[in-house]
Amino acid sequence: MDIYHHYKEILKLRKDYGYERPSIQQQIKDDELDEYIIERELVRQKLYNDILQSLKNYMSPFIKNQKGKDKWGSKEFNHLLLRYILNKIITKTDEDDPIFIYNKSEIVRKQLDKDNKYSGLNYDLDDLINYIDNELKKAYDILKNTELKKDSEVKIVDNKLEYKGIMYNDISKLGENNPKYIRYAVALNIRYTYIHLETHGLAREYDLMGFDRDSACEGFASAFNHYFNTFCSAFPDLERPYGSIGSFFSQTIDSWNKYIVFVNPPFDETLMNMVFDKVRGFLEEGDKRRLKNPEDTTDKLLESDHHYILTVPNWIDWEGFNKFKNDIHVYMTAIYIKGELPFINYMEDPDSRIYPSDIAELFCKKS
Repeated sequence: MDIYHHYKEILKLRKDYGYERPSIQQQIKDDELDEYIIERELVRQKLYNDILQSLKNYMSPFIKNQKGKDKWGSKEFNHLLLRYILNKIITKTDEDDPIFIYNKSEIVRKQLDKDNKYSGLNYDLDDLINYIDNELKKAYDILKNTELKKDSEVKIVDNKLEYKGIMYNDISKLGENNPKYIRYAVALNIRYTYIHLETHGLAREYDLMGFDRDSACEGFASAFNHYFNTFCSAFPDLERPYGSIGSFFSQTIDSWNKYIVFVNPPFDETLMNMVFDKVRGFLEEGDKRRLKNPEDTTDKLLESDHHYILTVPNWIDWEGFNKFKNDIHVYMTAIYIKGELPFINYMEDPDSRIYPSDIAELFCKKS
């Protein structure tokens, strides 16, 4: 059977009963363009790398044997700090820096506490959190007080972006296709590289699923790997010109301008459990609004009704997953064995297909 057959009825429902609002336009006016966006990101890059090295120095005394040294290489430290930042973004405010978020986070503590049990290291959890947050605060203060020069010109040379003699890949042709925002494309390339996020974004084949670019929106994507015109991403400060409406966790039920919302989060258990809670809240709020509506809306979709399609790993012993799939709003679960459901990594090789694990797809709508 065609693995994309599930979506035909959803698209028909959207067409027959759904509402349509245009994609959210995030164009930036000429006088709003950030003229320091690359230079600021280069400063962030140096400060982030300094924090990463400082973290390695802090953790070094706890890595006492060869087994620990073999396990804790650069890749593990990169991932630790990246996950730390991404978890901070979940509760980020507009006043926070997009990277150097130093306020305390229970989400971060919960994740580190869980990781600590499998780390093989005997470090104090609170000491580590205080250390990293202090480093983030120092970086924030330095960046805030750094006098920046305006960005120089960006040129396209041999399908790459050249800035001050350094060549950057024009991923997804953001620079070529959006010349007005070419400096944002360079800044994004720099950020995704220094935080080591370039291999963490997998996208679905939405075109083969029957969707055009304006028929749904994505809860987790980036300027590099989105398909739909409207999407959520971790860094709207750089990705807003390309259609980002902000972090998934900053959305409300009224944020979605499409009936269908695809939710394809990073495969991190703590984060995905929070996604389940967020989607459940959206659906319960939709039910409440429908009950309060004085009209007969049996054969009509309200603007608060949405169809959420979640893509997560099929981890059998995952308590949060097993609980959510039995929620009243989940009307179908499709399971794909590893090798059946393909994903794309636009930042690595958009022509190849990736099969990360067994996949569960959860279809949710109003009860």
